[in-house]
Amino acid sequence: MQSSFYLNDRVVKVQLGRDLLPDMLALARGCSKYLDLAVAFSLSSLYAVKLYLLVSHWRDKTEETVSSDLLRDWLDLGAKYEHSSDIKRYVLEPVSKELKELADVWFEIDSTVKSGKLVTGYVFKICERGATVKNV
Repeated sequence: MQSSFYLNDRVVKVQLGRDLLPDMLALARGCSKYLDLAVAFSLSSLYAVKLYLLVSHWRDKTEETVSSDLLRDWLDLGAKYEHSSDIKRYVLEPVSKELKELADVWFEIDSTVKSGKLVTGYVFKICERGATVKNV
């Protein structure tokens, strides 16, 4: 899908991939009252958009535990990033950094949830720009 917009007498062309289109349409329809559309459209990856959508729903919480399986499903990772350390290094940490710079709400990885040596999830600390410290 491609659209053209005019900005200061210049044409700006925007092209959306098919995998991103459903999420962008949901954002445009206002499916979440918490989302800042300007932030959502300025993020660099589909992972960032999806995690912003997820974290926006947790805005009123101080932390949230997320299973590795939920993350894999939510981000549609399939066979990518087989090891949890790869998910953390290549997806979660870069998205957390980007959201912290651009968004009104973001997450920090507080700790991991383990079953033996296997990482089965993450505890996200939820942060909100301009928010006061919340009591737990």
